[in-house]
Amino acid sequence: MYSKKEIRSQNLKQLLELSLEIKKTWDKKLCSLAISEIENQKIKSLHSYVPMEHEINIYPVLEYCWSQGIKVITPKVESNYKLSHHEVKSLSDLRPNKMGILEVKKPKPIDIKADLILCPGLGFNKQGYRVGYGGGYYDRFLQPSLNTIALAYPFMLSKSFSPDFHDVPIKKIIHITD
Repeated sequence: MYSKKEIRSQNLKQLLELSLEIKKTWDKKLCSLAISEIENQKIKSLHSYVPMEHEINIYPVLEYCWSQGIKVITPKVESNYKLSHHEVKSLSDLRPNKMGILEVKKPKPIDIKADLILCPGLGFNKQGYRVGYGGGYYDRFLQPSLNTIALAYPFMLSKSFSPDFHDVPIKKIIHITD
């Protein structure tokens, strides 16, 4: 059994060391699978994180949603360690915050009513529990009743860890094998 801290450290190291060629190949496959899931669920709105450079590049998923008229909602980190949620109509609506994470330029918080939530993560166990960056933002946001998915590279799966009492499992982990 691993600690979340160990998984976070190991997987972040692997993300940063991943070759650009493998990353592009895996990202393309994962985006294709995510788009298939969106099509199968016939969603009208998607809540999604905006990826950092080392994370899975989900921009093709966001672009697909915009091209299909699917509403895209992204989070913004607030000073109270919570997330506010904002509709984003294109990548030009985003700018880097002080940590370099892309967030909405002109915040207009909305109530989150998304058909599907695409969650970030550094690791996932077999029960769908996630390891994030340790800030607890998604832990405070997610609820068991929400329709959630996450994308994962092969090394992000199946390490055993105990979830914390406040953790909410992701309903579906979309992943690829080596």
